[in-house]
Order: sequence, then C-alpha cells, then structure tokens
Amino acid sequence: MKIFKYIFLSLFVVSSLTSCNNWINTDDALVSPNAATDAPASAILTHVQTATISVQEGDDARYANMFTQHFRGLDRQHRTYDGYGLTNQNFQWGIEYQEIIHQANIVIEKANLAGDKVLAGIAKIMKAWTFGTLTSLYGDIPFTEADDLEKFPNPKYDDQVTVVYPGVIALLNEGIADLGAGGATAGDIFYNTAATQAANWIAAANTLKARFQLHLATSNNDYASVITSASSGISAVANNLMAPHAGTTLKDANLYWDFLTNQRAGDYGATGSFLEALIKTGGAKNNTKTNESARYADVFSNSNDINTTTSTIFGASASFPLVTYEENQLILAEANARQGNDAAALTALNNVRAALAAKYTTGTYTAYIATDIEVATNAALLSEIIRERYCTLVGQIEVFNDVRRTNNAIGLTPTTGTTLPGRFIYPIVEDQSNSSTPTGLGLFEKVKAFGGTK
Repeated sequence: MKIFKYIFLSLFVVSSLTSCNNWINTDDALVSPNAATDAPASAILTHVQTATISVQEGDDARYANMFTQHFRGLDRQHRTYDGYGLTNQNFQWGIEYQEIIHQANIVIEKANLAGDKVLAGIAKIMKAWTFGTLTSLYGDIPFTEADDLEKFPNPKYDDQVTVVYPGVIALLNEGIADLGAGGATAGDIFYNTAATQAANWIAAANTLKARFQLHLATSNNDYASVITSASSGISAVANNLMAPHAGTTLKDANLYWDFLTNQRAGDYGATGSFLEALIKTGGAKNNTKTNESARYADVFSNSNDINTTTSTIFGASASFPLVTYEENQLILAEANARQGNDAAALTALNNVRAALAAKYTTGTYTAYIATDIEVATNAALLSEIIRERYCTLVGQIEVFNDVRRTNNAIGLTPTTGTTLPGRFIYPIVEDQSNSSTPTGLGLFEKVKAFGGTK
C-alpha cells in the first residue's frame, strides 16, 4: 500500500507541476486577482488632475525656474544642473503621456458613453493643457499618433507650430463646447462647486487658449486671437485654478515645500537668484508706486533661502497657482501692448497691481497712469509687463516660456557660457524606444515657436 501511496503522490506532484507550468505560460498568469480592472471615470479624472499637479509643480517647474534664475541649484546634482549640466537622462514625459493623456482618453471614452458632457469637456481640457505644456518645452512632439501603440509603435513627431499648437487649441475648443450646456460632474479636485463648475472650466480653458496663442504669436503675430481668448478667460482671483494642498507629507503637501524641506534640503535655493535681486529693497522692480517688500517676504526668507514656512506659494499647505486671473490679465496687457493699444494694456496691468495690493496689504502697488516713466512709452510699458510676468508667475513653468519667447527681454546672464537653455531634451527612454525621435537637439536649441528652426 505504501508503494501505491508514494506512486500516487508522485503522479499528483508531477501533474500539479505540469498544470502550473501550463498556466504560467498563459496570459492569465499576468493578471493579478487583486488588481483593479476598471474604475469609475470620475476616479480616473481625479488621477489625471493629481498627475497634472505633479507635472506643473514638480521637476519640470523646478528646472524651468532654475533656467530662469528665479531659483538656483546650489548643491549636489542641482549645482551641476544650475550650470546646465543636464542630459536626456534628466528629463521624462511618462507622467504626461501615460498618466494624463492616456488616462484622459479613457475618461473621454467613458464620459461619451455615459453622455456626461461636462466630464468629457474637463478631460479634453486636461489633455490639451498637457500637450500644450509638452510642446512648449520640447518643440515637436508625438501628437496625432500618440497613445495608440498598436497602430503607431513609433509615433511621429508632429510640427510644433503647424500641427501641435493648432491641435491643442482645437481640443480646448472641443472641451469648451462640451461644457457649454452647463451641468456638473464628480471627481474634479480643482472646481468642485456644482453651480459654477462648467463656467469656471470654460474660463480656465480660454486662459489656456490665450497662453498657447501667445506662444504662437511670436511666430505668427496673431495677438488679436490672444485678446479674444483672454477676454473670456478667468475674470477674478477667486476663480483661479489652484492645486489644493493640505500639508501632509507623502499625501497632499505642496510639492515645492516637500522638495525643499524633505527631499533635497539645501540643493535648491535663492543664492544668486535674479528674482531676489529684482524685488529686494532697492531692487529694480521697486519705484515710487511700487514696494515689493511684502512679496519678497512671501517668496524668500532671506537672500539665500526660499520661504517654506509662511509662504502663500511654497508653504506646506499653500495652494499652488496653475492657471490664474493674474496671468490672464498679463496676457491681455502684453497682447494689447504689442498691438499698440497702450491704454488697454495699462488697464490690464493695473488690474494685476490691484490684485497684488489686495494680497500683499503691507506692500504698495499704486495704479500707474500713462505719464509715469515706467509706462510712458510702448517700450517701457512692455518692459514693465514682462517684468511683472516674471515676478507674478514665480514657480510656474510659464516663466521659462516667457524668457525664451521674448528673447530674454528680462535680461538674464547665462550661469555658464553665453547661451541660455532653449528647450528640454527629449527623454532617453524615448530615444531608446521610438525610432521617430529627432536627433541632434541639445539643451540650447530653440524650439520653433520661439525662434528656432528644429
């Protein structure tokens, strides 16, 4: 009996191992029984939006503000980065393509099936916003063939000026149209008040349109379209699109605060900051109608350090500005000034100064009049607007776009060599996996929209 028992057990083991081996060689072995196979569209939208915060407030924003000398790389890797010692290994766009664009497409598909126009409209705006940010930083990017790996395993890089920006603007228009009937949807962490959700998103989308049209205006001079879009943009500070933060590490803390205090304390700071020199006591941004001391104290704790304790921008619980009334007014100011409409430009600039006066009550931002030396000529007015953009959009990616599209009108001196960075470098993973990736484009090559040729 023992012999038969052992034979039976041996056969059972062999049979089990064979069955297990057969199962391992099937697709079922790749599926975790604990992994979710689907999620509600509203939950996916929340993921898309939190991923967007990580882009707009994370590495890309810090690199951008280092290149514009709002802040400086002071130690370890960031000291090298400050001298432009970056390669394709320092850049990535996986979050943008995988966690925002791909997931937004899923939301759009689900929303269309459910007949939820508001949800579809928001997802289209998130997608367009991300594509617009990517092309502003990298130039030509995968756009028309993006997110379809089976059909396009090596997606082509579409022309920034003739394909991508126009496509982004068209997608924003689609989102605006979807939201036109009003209504509300769930999962939105930016505008979650049902009564005003659709209207706020329409305004934010128009500000984003104006932002990207302003990028294009460097090459096509179409400032009229910029003004049209911005005129329907965010109309009050209370309606700003802000990244919400509650201050908990590894959960919902402000990303600048987390980086500066937890991840890389001492690596990134204010020593040698062009912004610090511009708004400090005696700095060039101060004049008889402007006292920047309150804004200085909000951004900097001293000449060497960024304020991470009481700052309304970089504090642990500080909501971070993403698309704002202030930017919208500065877009109107610049576009009108470039068309020679100085009166309208001055009105928009003074609107920003009024917002600053309301925020920084111990500072001074008295309205300019046309005869003030700071704005008395079109050239002086444009210079003041560009300086205000440089100060007001601190921390955001857009400041890097400003320096490049205005041909460094703010007057930065490169930290190394004689040329400022002109773009982000295509990520190494793209070089290795997509045969369509352009070659020979380094950090100092300008993108086409901002005066480059590639």
